[in-house]
Amino acid sequence: MELCRASDVMSTTTETIHSQENVAKLAKMLLKTVYGGFPVVKYDEETKSQVAYGLITRSVCCSVYVYQFVFSRITRRGFLRKF
Repeated sequence: MELCRASDVMSTTTETIHSQENVAKLAKMLLKTVYGGFPVVKYDEETKSQVAYGLITRSVCCSVYVYQFVFSRITRRGFLRKF
């Protein structure tokens, strides 16, 4: 699959996620779309372009966001900060 460009397997322009992505971008994508998943792309040095790398589902994106949200609020003593 790494030998394909994302545009080779997608029928229209779509939202993609890079293999190393910011959690804030995931949150924005979840809020503004209803897609069940997003293609993951990475830059390939050989072809000098973005290539399809995998797929991440909406439920996994939600889990990553919740994990980041909860664990960013744990204090050094292990307590959860108030919101």
